[in-house]
Amino acid sequence: MPYWKLNVRLEQHDMAKKLQETLRTGWYFGVLEEGEIGAGDEVILCERSFPDWPLSRSMGDLGIL
Repeated sequence: MPYWKLNVRLEQHDMAKKLQETLRTGWYFGVLEEGEIGAGDEVILCERSFPDWPLSRSMGDLGIL
């Protein structure tokens, strides 16, 4: 879920809220090993806690929708 750093980075105090309201939240990844990644590198999904949940349900359960 977007958070306050987007507001700071984009210099808009309500950017995180706008992204949440439109469900255009993007993807967040956990880092398992420090290193570098670049264009064309493979990214592997290791785990998905609730694979049958659409994004809208996840956001609704958080009280955002």
